[in-house]
Amino acid sequence: MALVCAHRPTNANCPSVVHDLSYAGMYRHNSGEFVLENSRSSPVTRMLRRREVELRTGLKRSTIYEHMANGAFPKPIRIGARVVCWPEHEIQAWLQEQVKRSRGTAS
Repeated sequence: MALVCAHRPTNANCPSVVHDLSYAGMYRHNSGEFVLENSRSSPVTRMLRRREVELRTGLKRSTIYEHMANGAFPKPIRIGARVVCWPEHEIQAWLQEQVKRSRGTAS
């Protein structure tokens, strides 16, 4: 399976180098982003580190972990002893649900 550069196309300096972290089924791109090999759906799922999740959601670390404890936020995937990340599609789905809820259209 060919690996795709999962980083933002705005970075022209990206040589699309992907570093093997196959022990965890993960690959680390030279930009520091993680991608997960997934043979069932798309070939690559982008993984977000906590800092990126904070930027996308507008929430700080303590709030993210509080929501996770209440079951109101996706739980991360542990990919190392001290490294966790979230599948991008789960964070996107959570954000979409927040928009629906705030507009009174939640299912």
